[in-house]
Amino acid sequence: GSGPNGLVVVFRDISAEREIELELLKAQKLESVGELAGGIAHDFNNLLAAILGNVSLALLCATDSGSGELRELLKTTEEACLRAKGLTDQLLTFSKGGAPIKKPVNVFDLLEESIRLSLGGSSLHCEVEGDPSSSIAEGDPGQLVQVFNNLFINAKQAMPAGGAISVSCRRTSQGPLGPERDCIEIQVIDSGIGIPAHLLDRVCDPYFTTKSKGSGLGLATAYSIIKQHGGKLQIRSIEGKGTSISIYLLASDQIVGESSVSAHRPKFHQGSGRILLMDDDPLVREVAGRMLKALGYEIEIALDGREAISKYVTSLEAGTRFKAAILDLTVKGGLGGRETAKQLLDVDPTATLIVSSGYSSSAVASRFEQFGFSGVLAKPYNLDALAQILSQVLRLEASQDKEETPVP
Repeated sequence: GSGPNGLVVVFRDISAEREIELELLKAQKLESVGELAGGIAHDFNNLLAAILGNVSLALLCATDSGSGELRELLKTTEEACLRAKGLTDQLLTFSKGGAPIKKPVNVFDLLEESIRLSLGGSSLHCEVEGDPSSSIAEGDPGQLVQVFNNLFINAKQAMPAGGAISVSCRRTSQGPLGPERDCIEIQVIDSGIGIPAHLLDRVCDPYFTTKSKGSGLGLATAYSIIKQHGGKLQIRSIEGKGTSISIYLLASDQIVGESSVSAHRPKFHQGSGRILLMDDDPLVREVAGRMLKALGYEIEIALDGREAISKYVTSLEAGTRFKAAILDLTVKGGLGGRETAKQLLDVDPTATLIVSSGYSSSAVASRFEQFGFSGVLAKPYNLDALAQILSQVLRLEASQDKEETPVP
């Protein structure tokens, strides 16, 4: 017969295309959750700002009254507020507002800090292998600790019977972030229950969880943070054998200075002079106003940008210039901090401006200098943070003024 005497079989590997498709899907899911999360986090941070501010003022009064028990209660409340802030930070990471504020960080040190935070008191054995001096990456330390905490807590929950978690951190030129780019490779390997194969590409979805207790935000947050850092997060897992997570971050060639121990800092920098405070939330205005008074400043309040500009101009003409203005970034239905700053600098190019935000609109908070601000104050903040930022920007301005004044 003249039938076919051969067969041509063509195979095409579509795994790369499939991977790109899944990445896009994941990114879209994160984006829609992000929109919602950002709005909630902003409102929640304003409430927290009022609570935390009042607690730190109450602590100040409690010091005067010398009541030990009252101080204990207030300290516990303050800690709870800061933990709640950790939660809104996770929500903000999903939204565009969680843009990393990057600087050279020692990843080895961050991993050690994270192990102390998340595995303290557990029977798991875990230490970091690698060279601390060559583990410098470009990153946002607060966000990266959040990623590592999530990974260690997952590993701990996957190993209820105890055991060891293997953690390594090294600099490599073979990473997946493109040629000529050195990266820091971080690996966290556990020998726990593992992830079933059919769930592997869902574990980074927001709110997907296999645990009875859990929000499903852990790996989704980690994935989102690493993506916003321009890095990569890869998961390999064999059910019953364990899970290995690799993270790649761009390496930095800068040297990280020793972190100054905050314990040596005097508690509150007292100040003097007039401060303009613009915020559309009455709770925040009230508590921030009280805190500024407690620190020794005189205060003038504005509800939105227009009022802030008008009060600033009036005081300028009267020769009673404000030492600094604290401007809320997002004002519902009014002129926000970014536009206000622009107009104030037109009127007074030497104005000292601080941007305050419960929803760090990525560009403004992470690159505040480009928008004419001298500093950034993330809500919620306590008395200490407020005192510190003011003393910092006012000291800065004072030293610049000195330079410009000719010596007689």
